[in-house]
Amino acid sequence: MDVTIVWEEIDPVVLNTDLLVDVSRDGGTTFTTGTLVDRGIYTTPKEILTATVDVSGQPAVTAMKWRIRTVNTKSLRVHGVGLTWS
Repeated sequence: MDVTIVWEEIDPVVLNTDLLVDVSRDGGTTFTTGTLVDRGIYTTPKEILTATVDVSGQPAVTAMKWRIRTVNTKSLRVHGVGLTWS
């Protein structure tokens, strides 16, 4: 699965430490964490993040879900998320 996130950093955030993205193809029963990559500025101050996540180890269902986790008390804004199955 491919995830694209348009976001805005308020506090300094370390990707894949402070901010994580998980995807599921079984309706949220099983999640796999992706590795976020900074793709640059969308429009100031918004930036684009992407992750490609291998979900082949999850049950073979097609109920796609995503979740974004912040594991510290960092402030940020998520403006949009796209999830595709490639």
